[in-house]
Amino acid sequence: MLKYKTLMLVIFFFSVFCFSRVNANVRDYSLLGRCIYLDAGHGGVDSGAISSTFLEKDMNLILVNKLANVLFNRGAMVFLTRDDDYDLASSTINRKRNDLYNRVKLINNSGCDMYISIH
Repeated sequence: MLKYKTLMLVIFFFSVFCFSRVNANVRDYSLLGRCIYLDAGHGGVDSGAISSTFLEKDMNLILVNKLANVLFNRGAMVFLTRDDDYDLASSTINRKRNDLYNRVKLINNSGCDMYISIH
């Protein structure tokens, strides 16, 4: 009986040490606690630069979304001025100026640590 228990104990420890591996992925949270505001330039009726295949407003939004994911995965709190195809103008009179004014007001009132505008 003692041989049996000893053999079982040896097999148990052998299997634990040989077959079980602990894999701990250390994530990079270097931006933990930081607040970052991302501004995808243009949007809505303001398309920005136009090429044969892309509009600047669409490319800006794609880049901002990718950057937001990277920053979020590093621990940052990320805010976007826009997450779809629209501008921030509240009036059609001087639409571009009104859009820029609303972006600045939104960002200044946020208290974020950093502001990045993609154009």
